[in-house]
Amino acid sequence: MADLLGSILNSMQKPPEKSEKEKQAVKEHKEKMTKVQEQIRKEKEKFQTGMEEKIDKFVKDTSVRRYKFDAMDKLHRTVVYDISETAGLISQAFGRDDMGQRLVFSLYY
Repeated sequence: MADLLGSILNSMQKPPEKSEKEKQAVKEHKEKMTKVQEQIRKEKEKFQTGMEEKIDKFVKDTSVRRYKFDAMDKLHRTVVYDISETAGLISQAFGRDDMGQRLVFSLYY
């Protein structure tokens, strides 16, 4: 039985190999995607740092009881949720997230 399977596998053609041009295109695509992912990571990190500073300033200013953010997409709202939770704040979102309408955040003590 093993001999039969071996003979079948040996008689099969190997898949075609990629040309150098195709290999180069794949390599360039991978490099481009790595750069894009790094850019997104840096932008998220910059946004997170900015939000941490804003929320820290809000927490330290005892004269302000509420801070309202502009509308933002889901990724940015998630960052604000996480930071506000860590700071011990209550966050609420208002609005709908479909058809281009964005949620607006408010932070409370």
